[in-house]
Formats: sequence, C-alpha cells, structure tokens
Amino acid sequence: MKKTYTIKTKSGKEITLTWHNDPVILMAKLAELNGAKVVTIHARHDLVAGKDVKKTNPIEGEKRFGYNGLTNVSYKNAVRNFLRKHGETLLKSTEAKIRKMGKFLVAESKIWEPKKRVWGEHKDGLRHVIGHTNKDGESKVYITLLTWYKEGSLYHEYLDTDGNVMSEDDIAPHLYAKSYSKPTVKLSNGDKIEVPFYVRTITIDKVVNVKGIDIGNTDLGELADMVS
Repeated sequence: MKKTYTIKTKSGKEITLTWHNDPVILMAKLAELNGAKVVTIHARHDLVAGKDVKKTNPIEGEKRFGYNGLTNVSYKNAVRNFLRKHGETLLKSTEAKIRKMGKFLVAESKIWEPKKRVWGEHKDGLRHVIGHTNKDGESKVYITLLTWYKEGSLYHEYLDTDGNVMSEDDIAPHLYAKSYSKPTVKLSNGDKIEVPFYVRTITIDKVVNVKGIDIGNTDLGELADMVS
C-alpha cells in the first residue's frame, strides 16, 4: 500500500510524506544508513486505550509523530564520553569535594557499562534495527535512536476517525497527564547521575518514512561528537 499525507512540524514547516507501508522497502532504506547517521523518522499508529488514551475516556483515531536522532551509534560510548567530559569540568573546581567527584567520574568513564538488559538481536546486520521477543512471546522489530532529552518530537498530531487533526483542547480530556523524569545512569558506587540524552525505540510497524538529514540543520552535532 502507498499513500501520501501532509504534516506540520512545531516550527510551522509543512512536509508531505509518502507512506509505502512495505517492510521490504523500509529495510532497504535502513540498509543505506551505514555508520553514525542523523535521520528523521516519521511514524504513526492507531490510538490504543490504556496506553495512548485513557481507558475511562477512550477515543478512536490515529497519532502521527516524528523525531530527529542518531542511528547506529554506541550508547555506552555516549555515556562514557559524557562522564569523562563532565568529570574533567569538575576537576577545575576550587572545592576539594567537587574535584574528588570529578576524579571519580573520569575513572568511571573508563569502566561504565550499561545495565544488564536483553535488547534483542540485530536484524540483517543493522546495529540500529533490533528484533526482540517479549515475555508474552510477542515478536517486535524496532529502530533505536539516540536523541537529546531536551529536543522532544518534531511534531505530534492526533487525528479523528475522519482523518481530521484534533485540536489540543479536543484531545486533552482523553490523554493521560504527562510526567517527565530526566534520564539517569547508575554508577559503580550505586549513585545515579543525570545524562542529557536517551535511546528512543520505535517499532518498525509504526514507521512511515526514514530519511538521512544534514546534521547542520539539527542540534545533534555535540551529541554526534560525544559518541565518536
């Protein structure tokens, strides 16, 4: 199936997307994303009661959304480099306590490992495409994106069953209250430290289109340097 629709980003830019809805075409696109690439992913899915909208006040419809991020990069390297740079900054302090913390973070940057978690198997040699079977036996294939925590989505739209974009006032009563917590990593001493980035996962069946973009048009340059 192939269809076209238009979305508007938060900056007001209109983008027309061609949705192939064909996993073969999509995987071919992903195969072109070799190395650390900056991409825009456009996605959509039907609203699910209890997840997207309240069970107590559900509504049928669709959500469309998009994100910029880095594919095929190492989260471990990103964290280690962040710890090292942050530690080196603290070492410049005139306070002994802060310098001690800086020394610890620099040392931690050499040994830190992600928490033990089964992410799944890489698909078709693509490090950023993961296949995973959950505890219920459901198989999922998803793309991983490394993004700034502060950046958020390029856009998100809620559509009713007639395909009309709903206003914030119309959709608000159906949505759960949003809660935000900054991403953290656990250190070897048991403490947690905030990091300014995280891994976003988007299942393949939700992806409409993926496109490589110029890093100069994003705020991801510093993050790309951090994972190198």
